[in-house]
Amino acid sequence: MNESICKTFMGSLPDAFLCRKLTNGTTKVTTPLVFPCGDAIDIFITKDAEYYTISDLGSCIQYLELPLADKLSANQISAINNRCQSDGLMFINGEVAIQTKNERMLAVFAISVANTIVKLCESTLLRAKVENEFVSRVESLLEESGIAYARQLKFKAASGMKRVIDFTLSSKNEQALLKCIHAKSAIRYATNEAATTFLDVSNTPVYNAYKKLVIVDDTANQWDTSYIRSMKQSADTVLLWSQRSSVVKFMKDAVKHGFATRR
Repeated sequence: MNESICKTFMGSLPDAFLCRKLTNGTTKVTTPLVFPCGDAIDIFITKDAEYYTISDLGSCIQYLELPLADKLSANQISAINNRCQSDGLMFINGEVAIQTKNERMLAVFAISVANTIVKLCESTLLRAKVENEFVSRVESLLEESGIAYARQLKFKAASGMKRVIDFTLSSKNEQALLKCIHAKSAIRYATNEAATTFLDVSNTPVYNAYKKLVIVDDTANQWDTSYIRSMKQSADTVLLWSQRSSVVKFMKDAVKHGFATRR
């Protein structure tokens, strides 16, 4: 049966899928779609007497660092269910899945499940909890440092989208935009999102009056230096949370001297 499934995938899109049989009888299909961190999205296929089940086996929930399915909040469950239902899928036992009797549809449904996972990973509601915890820690530091700030200023950017900045800071006749990046897994997505936000806002009339700051929670030890370099190309100053004493010193100096550029 597994050989038949792999033949179906190789026949549909031979250059897009990597298919192999696992020892437990499940077929693992590596799709061309990726998580925001750049890792490929794997889909798993099993078959009972009647149906094929195409599922992520809970990888989306694990990626989002959400609790077990039975401990998700009502809002989280609603967001996931709504997304899955609108895409014609199911969310059951913590898995994004779909069932079919038609073997010829396996490649189509695998891509559908992977596409939905991409959308869920980019959901602001589902990412909000862990990110908000880091933003709250940064806010406490700003208060300790005596920096005047406002939360979540929205800019109508050049693209027409409303871009949200975590903090706007005021000190020594200067102002700064501050993005907080917490990304244990979604490193590539987080850095790209911050850079895109700064770039998109750059054409607004008030933008040039602001310094651009980024604070990165690099304590998960998963930050490659290339991501830090990427941030330095779009921000005036990049601060690392693992060097909290330096962050505190920078903020306290800003009270007296302004937001000096620090690469």
